[in-house]
Amino acid sequence: MMLPKRSTMLVPFQCFSLLIVSVALLMRTANSCMSEEDKVQIPAIDKQYLMEQLAAQGMNEEDAQNTIAELQNFYSGIKLGMKNTPTVVVDTAWHAHIINTQMYFDFTENVFGRYLHHKPRWSGSVASELPMQDAYSDLLALGFKNLNKTIWFSDTVVPLTPYSEVYERSLEQCEL
Repeated sequence: MMLPKRSTMLVPFQCFSLLIVSVALLMRTANSCMSEEDKVQIPAIDKQYLMEQLAAQGMNEEDAQNTIAELQNFYSGIKLGMKNTPTVVVDTAWHAHIINTQMYFDFTENVFGRYLHHKPRWSGSVASELPMQDAYSDLLALGFKNLNKTIWFSDTVVPLTPYSEVYERSLEQCEL
């Protein structure tokens, strides 16, 4: 058996260096791979609806706009393959979007090519036994910049109206 020439063999230090360079390139690629096409834009009519719904739950206009912007980032992350749970504030906006079933269905069909299901954590769910994943860190790793930390790290941006009251108001508007 003939051994390769020494110059073509990788020594442990070279392997480690190659690994570091590969990881750095991967990170740079991840940070630059997000194109404008990857960024989900919620249609203006949906935003207007979401603004009204969030205001009905006690959110001021600035927080509502910031929350909708972070919901767009969350949707963009999902479009890029992110699988995790948003914070309470972003989830509140997601719930508000879902309640308008036709609007949400049309939006998800257009953006994702399918209906995007919401799988909440609850005692009977296997996912409830798993640790919550950090959506904020995942979005940063995907190349998102200028994320609103207040929205991502505060579960109390607004004193939310109990969801049962919002649900009751929504029932009054149901098309049967």
